[in-house]
Amino acid sequence: MNKNPLDRFEQFLQDAANEHIEPLDMQPWEAIEKKLPKGHAGIFKSPWLWGAATILAIALPMSYWYFTNNQDHTPLQLVDTTSNENVSNSTSNSLNSSENMLTNSNNEYSNAPVETTDASSTANESKMVGNLSEPKIEQPVKEAISETKTTTTTQLTEPKGDQLPTAVNTPQGSGQNGGLFVEIPTPLATYTASAYHACEGETVTFTAKKQDNVDYLWSFGDGSYSKDRVAKHTFTASGTYTVNLIVQSKLDKNVVAKSDDESFTIHPSPIISFDVILKDENGIPYAAFVNRTDRAIKWTWQTGDGETLTEKEPNYTYHHRGNYPVTLTAENEFGCKKALTQPVAITEDYNLLAPNSFTPNGDGINDYFIPVALTIMDVEFVMTIISPTEGIIFESKSISRPWDGSNHKTGSLCGEGAYKWVVSYVNKYGKTEQFTGVVLLLK
Repeated sequence: MNKNPLDRFEQFLQDAANEHIEPLDMQPWEAIEKKLPKGHAGIFKSPWLWGAATILAIALPMSYWYFTNNQDHTPLQLVDTTSNENVSNSTSNSLNSSENMLTNSNNEYSNAPVETTDASSTANESKMVGNLSEPKIEQPVKEAISETKTTTTTQLTEPKGDQLPTAVNTPQGSGQNGGLFVEIPTPLATYTASAYHACEGETVTFTAKKQDNVDYLWSFGDGSYSKDRVAKHTFTASGTYTVNLIVQSKLDKNVVAKSDDESFTIHPSPIISFDVILKDENGIPYAAFVNRTDRAIKWTWQTGDGETLTEKEPNYTYHHRGNYPVTLTAENEFGCKKALTQPVAITEDYNLLAPNSFTPNGDGINDYFIPVALTIMDVEFVMTIISPTEGIIFESKSISRPWDGSNHKTGSLCGEGAYKWVVSYVNKYGKTEQFTGVVLLLK
């Protein structure tokens, strides 16, 4: 049994009792016993009864004196109620050392106040059982406390609307109610494309989401790659291509996101080709467009002089000599178009085969004026003759009524000289064509 103040007190009582016991003289007790009733005589003869009474008589006053004078020095026990895991092992050892020092100090405690140190954002409280309430850790303990360990947890926040999910790193023991919240966007491999169906030879633009500290790597499925955030790629052959995007961290070069595989369909374009052949029919020159295009259902011709034709193989007459860029645009069932341009050289002017002069003298030879082409073409027209001094002097809408050299305003024959003529008509494509020239009237 370990020695402590309570053991010494017991020993003290025992020693005191032994010192005050004297030899007992039994004659007086025998005389008293004879006078007592026989039922109670045995009790008072017991030496143990009298010994216990003697001990109690001595012990009660001594106990009262002892507890009265030592009430303020009741041994105390430290109860550690802290549960904060942020305090390091050095703090726990310091607290245990302080507790042992207090409990083994032979009941002599210092009444001087001590300070406590807050080692983390959550206050650590130490309470003591006894008359001393909430003692504080002394300065040596404060110096022994190590830095607070901070653990960080990462969780994904719920996306709202069109927002992207973000990872939230939350260090414990800081910020609001001990938490400092720092939002770190999670890199994503998302992008948009200008088209998911395109034609061969067409350029498709791919735009990735703009993010910090990342690199982009595109794979277009045809052996081509790009590191641009906004990548433009031309598919030169028809087919189906799988495109994906990889997002790589600039910090550690690790792949942090990869897009889903997307299929892009590239349709074939028409195989375009044509020829232009110059011909003459009844003296009227024209260009025959020969279409050799494959895989097309629509065609558009640009003649180079402002006209547009939509026939597969049209014929066209140029008015004036020169070089004309002829362009054919072909379109297939997928809406894919392709164009080809070739030059066409015209060596002679064409003016409806109108004669330069006539002699309206009644001899039956060259007495009338009308462009020869109007007599061949099956079109509706208007021919106007203009005098340099009198303006319009003749007008006709029929090949059976050519100009006879007279002024229909006055009914008289016009004098010799140069007269301007103008012919307008609507061609088979629904467009108005106009030809002009000068004819010399001779007598």
